[in-house]
Formats: sequence, structure tokens, C-alpha cells
Amino acid sequence: MTKLANIFVLLMFLLTTVFPNYAHAEGLKEGMSFLDARKTLISNGWRPILTKPVYGGTEKILINANIKEVESCAMDTPLCIFNYRKDNKCLRLYTEGEEIKDMRVTSWTEDCPEQVLQSQNQALEFGDYPVAEKYRNKNAPVVLSKKDRIYRTRLKEAAKQKPNFAGHYILTTWGCGMECLMGAVIDAKTGKVYQIPFTICCWGDDISEDFKPIEFKLDSKLMVFTGSRDEKEDDVNKHYYIFNNNNFELLQ
Repeated sequence: MTKLANIFVLLMFLLTTVFPNYAHAEGLKEGMSFLDARKTLISNGWRPILTKPVYGGTEKILINANIKEVESCAMDTPLCIFNYRKDNKCLRLYTEGEEIKDMRVTSWTEDCPEQVLQSQNQALEFGDYPVAEKYRNKNAPVVLSKKDRIYRTRLKEAAKQKPNFAGHYILTTWGCGMECLMGAVIDAKTGKVYQIPFTICCWGDDISEDFKPIEFKLDSKLMVFTGSRDEKEDDVNKHYYIFNNNNFELLQ
């Protein structure tokens, strides 16, 4: 084997073993079902990014199926693009297939499309995610799962309060150390508890007197967290979520 051939073989070995594709290492494969790929990404910590596409036929079908991370779908060919984020990394997924059940992964990149970059620099407003309902009936008794029981006293007391978030929910928080909060959302209608999936901390001293690390309103499903999630050093920022179908969905 020539010296040039040896170098080529070594380079291919490094590219495929020492420096594997980051997303591929988390279970993505070309040709796999889009629904399987989406499930794999979300289970590995990748969160859908809502990019507000110009809705057409396929985009509308995806949105109605609660697959809101679609960026766009081609009109003349069955191709779609979806966006995800994990911490400060982006993943752009490309698929082929006319119906959702038939969509297959063709490729992916780790770049953030311009639409996502622009959205990351824009402050979202509570009025962009309105909730018309205002629940005025009697609160249901709180329903505690096994993981909720450690906070049962706090949750039982919070469940008696009037809804303060997204129409019929009670958002409650408590301390988890110095400059740290954790919390949960309680459905006043059913009593079910949905714990916020991370702590928020480390917002610093340079804040106003009316600063709140977690902002929310009764007439909106938007939540704004300011600080670092789960005490990650490179995560101090404003994090925008919506509470949609009893799930915390990252917007930016």
C-alpha cells in the first residue's frame, strides 16, 4: 500500500471512530423513521425549536399533529426540515416522505438556520401565547405521584390557591439552595402535578428590585426563566418556554 493510501485509510479511521458525528452518536441514522428519530432526539435532551413556518399543506398537517418544530416543506417534492436545540447546540433534520408515518431521515446538520438565530435574539411577549380561559370553579384535590411526595406539603398548600398561570393552572416555586428555585405546575381542574424539569439559579446580583427569575401570567401559557438551568455554567440567559398539552416546550 502506498504512503498516500495509508494516510487516506488513517484519515477515514479518525473521521469515523475518533471524531464521530455528535448527533449520530445519539442514535440518528440515515433512512430511519422521522418519528423514531424525533423520539430519539427528545429522549436524549434535544428540544424542538418552534420556528413559525409559513404554513402550507404539509406544514399544517405537522402542526396539527403537534410537531411544531417544522421549519418548511417543499411544495414540489416531499422534503421537510425540522429544528432542535440542546443547550447551545442546534440540529437541523432533513426528511423525505409525503405522509408523517412515511417520512425518513435523509441527513442532518449542526448549524442554526437564520430563522432560528433571529428568533434567539428576540424577546417573546406573553401576548403572543394567549389563553382565554379563566377557571373559577372549585380546585380539584392535588394528585401526587411517587416523585411528588417529597414535596407534598408545598404542593398541597399550593393546590388550594387560585389559578395564576395559563388559565387553569397554579404555578408554585420553592427554594433549592442559595439563589436557586424549583417548582411545579398544578392543574386546578384535575389536581395533577407537572414538575418543572429543571432548577433555575445563578441570576447574579445585577438585577432590579422587581426581578423575578420565573415570570408567568394567568392569561398566557408563556414562561420566562432567567438564569442557569440545572446550574450549568454556560446556560445563564433568558429561556422561553410554553406549557402546551401539559408539556414544557422550549421556544428559545
